[in-house]
Amino acid sequence: MQDLSNVEVIALLNQSASGNDKAATQLYQHYFPTLYAYVRHQLADSQAAEDVTQEVFVAVFHRPQSFAGKAKFLTWLCGMAKNKCADWWRKNRSQLELDSVIEIDQVESIDPNWDLVVNLEAKQDSDAMRTCVDKLSPEHREAIFWVYFQEQGLDAVAQHLDCPVGTVKSRLFNARKKLHDCMSRWLSGGRYA
Repeated sequence: MQDLSNVEVIALLNQSASGNDKAATQLYQHYFPTLYAYVRHQLADSQAAEDVTQEVFVAVFHRPQSFAGKAKFLTWLCGMAKNKCADWWRKNRSQLELDSVIEIDQVESIDPNWDLVVNLEAKQDSDAMRTCVDKLSPEHREAIFWVYFQEQGLDAVAQHLDCPVGTVKSRLFNARKKLHDCMSRWLSGGRYA
């Protein structure tokens, strides 16, 4: 995703504040996929991630003048999202349960030529990785997100996270170790623990 300049963003926010729905739609469509991906890596629930992402955009369009242009717009959005994710975790942590059961309607819609065993194994491995990522601390998930999913360099990630590069390296090292341990337990037939 090519980031819009702050001048372009501020112009679109001002147009949005004046009632121009097209300007709001342009900002939303441009930033939603990346912001949603960021939030999804913070939360263990895709529906909650969509809700939190929507809350961020509602806040932005409710008070467009709150973006001062001191940072990149995406960095600013992620800061808002990080706070809203923390709020979500405080409200919902005790209610979460891992559910790895395949829904019956998902199985019924499978193409007959589809290799069920291979695809179920791939889905289980993907679910296992998602579960392992969800078990990481927020700091580790965030480092993994920026480096591996947004393909940012260490310097850029350090700037996003407002920490030294060495801290980013440490978080990545520890996150990869935890993911390796979690996936090893999964592959050996154990639980995630």
